[in-house]
Amino acid sequence: MSMKEQLQYLDRLYDFNSTRPTELEKRNALLKEMFAEIGAGALIMPGITIGDHVVVGAGSVVTKDLPSNVIAVGNPCRVLREIGDHEREYYFKDRRIDYARLEDEKREAESFWENNQ
Repeated sequence: MSMKEQLQYLDRLYDFNSTRPTELEKRNALLKEMFAEIGAGALIMPGITIGDHVVVGAGSVVTKDLPSNVIAVGNPCRVLREIGDHEREYYFKDRRIDYARLEDEKREAESFWENNQ
């Protein structure tokens, strides 16, 4: 990855960090562009590109580029599997993501910020 590319990614991160909690649509759009979950203690070697919606396991050593929509773990880091429908529906084993509750919490947060500005 060139210095120019790294600066572009840092600019996107800066854009996200400078948004307000009430700017949910803007924040969500930015997150969709730059989402990856990196586990604690993971090492990513210089020049490595990580795709969108990637989960890198804790302690992994990433020595090669990772494609989008995968779970990757290990030393050296290898793709374990693609992120499938199960991961989009469940956050842990058989524990379903309650999207209705998330929407309620989102509305509560929006209301809080509107009333406290």
